[in-house]
Amino acid sequence: MPPRVKNFIWRICRNCIPTRMRLRDKGVNCDTVCSLCNSEEEDTLHLFFHCPSSCSVWIMWEGYSSISAILSQDYDNKTIVFKILQVLAAEDAAAFWCILWSIWKQRNNKVWNKVTDANAFVLSRAKDSLHEWKLARNLQQTDFVPQHQHGNICWTKPNTGRYKCNIDASFSKHLNKVGLGMSLQEFWFLVVEIIPQ
Repeated sequence: MPPRVKNFIWRICRNCIPTRMRLRDKGVNCDTVCSLCNSEEEDTLHLFFHCPSSCSVWIMWEGYSSISAILSQDYDNKTIVFKILQVLAAEDAAAFWCILWSIWKQRNNKVWNKVTDANAFVLSRAKDSLHEWKLARNLQQTDFVPQHQHGNICWTKPNTGRYKCNIDASFSKHLNKVGLGMSLQEFWFLVVEIIPQ
């Protein structure tokens, strides 16, 4: 999952998502009605799992049948998260978390930008976000795959007028010393020992 989604799930488990009820509990003078359905108080359970808007997003998701029994129970946030982890494969769990994040983004768009995201768009944004993250990770991994060289590697003398310099270093924490070695071409070898004062 993208790091922002992991952070978001951690915040859900710690019950520190700033829903309207959470803000009211912390002393913020604000309306407590759900910004998506305008009918019930907006706490984490309602917003993500019981709000009619969120429920329609879950019903459109192909993995909904695996989690519908869990979502219909009266569990707290953390219990829902861990029960979902027990029944979903890693791929479906990642999609589930991204949908939660997308629902939160839908809520914030409504509150802050006065924009109402269609529920189908909420689902597709979650899928696209996960897909783009996987593509980026695959590209990153292929960029850093070490190139394996086949056959024997042997030292060759440089061409006339050119020099080859091989350098190595060692560090001894036990002796509190650093050793450097350099080899210029094949004839000259220098060892420098640095002793800390």
